[in-house]
Amino acid sequence: MRVALTLVVMVTILLAGIPGQIWATTGNDTNVSDINVSAQNVTDKKEFIPPVDKRKEIPEVERFKAKYGGNFTIVGWDERNRRISSIYGWYYTGRGIIDTEAKAEALAREFLEENLEFFKINLAGLRLRKAELDMRGVWIVDYDQYYRGIPVYGGWVRVILNNRSVITDVINNFYPDINISTTPKLSREEAVEVVASITGESSLRSDIVSLFILPVEAREYRLAWRVWSAKELAYYFVDAASGEVLRTEPTALPYGGYGSEAGRAGAGAGGSEGAPLRAAAVIAMLLLVALVLWRWRR
Repeated sequence: MRVALTLVVMVTILLAGIPGQIWATTGNDTNVSDINVSAQNVTDKKEFIPPVDKRKEIPEVERFKAKYGGNFTIVGWDERNRRISSIYGWYYTGRGIIDTEAKAEALAREFLEENLEFFKINLAGLRLRKAELDMRGVWIVDYDQYYRGIPVYGGWVRVILNNRSVITDVINNFYPDINISTTPKLSREEAVEVVASITGESSLRSDIVSLFILPVEAREYRLAWRVWSAKELAYYFVDAASGEVLRTEPTALPYGGYGSEAGRAGAGAGGSEGAPLRAAAVIAMLLLVALVLWRWRR
């Protein structure tokens, strides 16, 4: 019986993700004064996805590695835009305890600013969406991308750091070199009419029609209206200049967030998207523990 209970508890802890990603929380039980970490001496982290790091022909990768030593594994490289799209590792910034959203956001933005050469990000185009601290002491700082006040569809950046001012991840989905007019020639109502003529719907909700910068090809962008069709259960992206339907995206219900929600799901190690599933698993395991204890006492 004791063995069974021990196994249940161990599985519960694993599902909760408590021991997961030790690299993101190492040092949480250590006083800041005891931490002596620099860009040169933290080289014991395992490289889970090393191929990009091994490609010596990428000068940007080599310069980034030279700057941070063995601190980061470069997980993703965007060849089309010649930029680093994802990194994973450990870099102690020495900024002390990060105990507020403002401090977390400031540190995240500072790290991005120090590495604009590698990430190819325009900080003026980022707006903070959230800065959240999870139960592990990990800050998730998310930005949405805007261009002249209009959201860029699928454009976002995430920085992950722990509460001891250690940067652990950057996931970079920033779209560079946007240079288009942000004045639509097609009105919201005209965009709705375009979709209605395709789907045959007599009425469409115009209150949830949104204007986006839509990436269509490599460094090619269009100003587009996003219109939701209840009949087709899909979004239609209508070119705000020509009225052409540029893309359709299936979705069960309209959502309010910017960018592609599907694209954000599971973005980067250390993210919080799996939290609901872990919470459900924990609750289920706790109920099982309660059932075992109840039967044992009987």
